[in-house]
Amino acid sequence: MPDGSERQTLAQPWPRRDDEVLIAEAMALLPPLRPRLQALIRRIEVPPPWDDEAQRQRWKQDHPRVPVSSDWATYERWREALIDARLKWLRAWIHRLGEDEAPAALCLSGGGIRSATFSLGVIQGLAAKGVMRDFHYLSSVSGGGYITSLLSAWIRNEALLRQADAAGMSLADYMNAGMGSRAPIQTEGPALSDARAAVLDTHSHGDHASSAQALRDAVPELLSEDARPGRVDALGWPAGAEVIALGGYRLSRLATPGHTEDSTAYLLHAGGDLVATFVGDTVMPGALGRSDFAQSARPPSGRR
Repeated sequence: MPDGSERQTLAQPWPRRDDEVLIAEAMALLPPLRPRLQALIRRIEVPPPWDDEAQRQRWKQDHPRVPVSSDWATYERWREALIDARLKWLRAWIHRLGEDEAPAALCLSGGGIRSATFSLGVIQGLAAKGVMRDFHYLSSVSGGGYITSLLSAWIRNEALLRQADAAGMSLADYMNAGMGSRAPIQTEGPALSDARAAVLDTHSHGDHASSAQALRDAVPELLSEDARPGRVDALGWPAGAEVIALGGYRLSRLATPGHTEDSTAYLLHAGGDLVATFVGDTVMPGALGRSDFAQSARPPSGRR
């Protein structure tokens, strides 16, 4: 637990600024740096943003010896300088780590499903060599995100299975007892005949093709009647449908134009709870998808 001198930075539910995110990650992944980073947090305290008047006044009361400017531009420049100072110390310490202590990242680039397929082979090769456990970070963009999402879920699910085995419980019992983290994993689901199936795109691109239509043509027997070729819009959504029923789940859609004009988010609900959102390239960790694909298709009619 942080002591009082650390509370100003660490008491928030989750980090919000770049320096908070990176320091929190470094403290979790690089134990040799923890004492230095704890000292850095105490030594360089960052005030709240100018727009948060209540927090700003409280910070001034807690730090009566620190001169605080009453000019917005001067205040924000001072605040950014403090954040930059934290980041410079963090980078310097990381670069000075010994070879056995330094973090490593696996970075998977974009390029649609082609990149995902290639990256799968890379991951399999690295796993065969036993080096996957040596990576501290997993980074991806666009098509690389397909395979990193699968890998992240696999890592989490494997961890939960091991925790359940150690407790002498099935995964379902372990999760139902509230011992697992975040959303429960469904170990059993409805038979395929109980669900309606569709093949969907989140957006179209002018610079590469989708294989969704080829998949619909290849497995028409797995699709709902209203999700078969000729009965769907440009992204594969059944014409006139508000939701797609998937056993105990419901899938709805939300227009999110930006990355492309027809970008769509799909919202998965279980009962009254939103359990997942499929956003394509619209939202990525710390960034948004490019919005200069004017050659992409326009949104289908009837979208919400």
